Order: sequence, then structure tokens, then C-alpha cells
Amino acid sequence: MFWEFVLLIGIPLSVLLLAVFWPEQIAKSESRDSVRAIIDRIARENREAKYRDRYRE
Repeated sequence: MFWEFVLLIGIPLSVLLLAVFWPEQIAKSESRDSVRAIIDRIARENREAKYRDRYRE
């Protein structure tokens, strides 16, 4: 009886906690990757512009 009660309460509670907290962690890593990608793209464009200006003169 006790273990049935634990499973009856524990499983939905764990599913609810995973549904609330798991997507937050996924979103954080994606936002970090997208910010890093933006910074890398800006740095690459700056390097390409420097080389274009250097060889244009």
C-alpha cells in the first residue's frame, strides 16, 4: 500500500518537474550557441573586411 502511494505521487511529480526544468536547460545552451555563432560571424566579417581593405590599397 505504501509503495503504491509513493509511485502514485512520485511519478507524476517527477514528470511535472522534468517538464518544467528540462526545457529551461535546453534553451540556455541553445541561446549560448546562438550568441557564440553571432559573435563568430561578426569576427569573421571583420577579418574579411580587413583583408579586403589591405589588398585593395
